[in-house]
Parts: sequence; structure tokens; C-alpha cells
Amino acid sequence: MSEELLNDAVVRVLIAHGRPATDEQLITLLEGDGVDLGEDPDEALLEGMDETDDRVTLLADDRWAWAPALLVDRVSPIDWRTGRSSTTRLR
Repeated sequence: MSEELLNDAVVRVLIAHGRPATDEQLITLLEGDGVDLGEDPDEALLEGMDETDDRVTLLADDRWAWAPALLVDRVSPIDWRTGRSSTTRLR
């Protein structure tokens, strides 16, 4: 499988999964999505993750996450005219 197709699949399954995943969980999710990682899935995943979308990030606890999902309701939009938050409270 090409790195580009693997990258797209990783993004797709992380978004669908809705939470960070370990290497093993990610392999299971990818295989469940019909992605063929070949004879050595661990090696294929590691090679593919070297060139993955910058929005896929490795967390301190060695789980992979879709960074935009981590930021939902945590980053306040800024009103650039005033320099203040345009919302009064985030969830």
C-alpha cells in the first residue's frame, strides 16, 4: 500500500474512532477498515507514520491522535480587532 493511501486511511480511522489509539489499536482499526498492511503490520504502520499528515500526532503516552479532535472546545476563537476571546466560556 502506498504511503499516501495509508496516510488517508490512518486519518479516516482516527476520526471515525473518535479517540486516540495505540499502535495495536490502530492496526486493528485499519485492518477492520479493509486496509492490507502486509506481512508485518507493525513495520508497515511505523514506516507509514513517518510521512503521515501533520495533524496526526503521537501523544506522550504513545497513542496516535487526530490533533483537531483534541482541540475541539479547547481553543477559543480570537477577535483579532480587540485581541480578546470572542466567546465567554468554553465547555
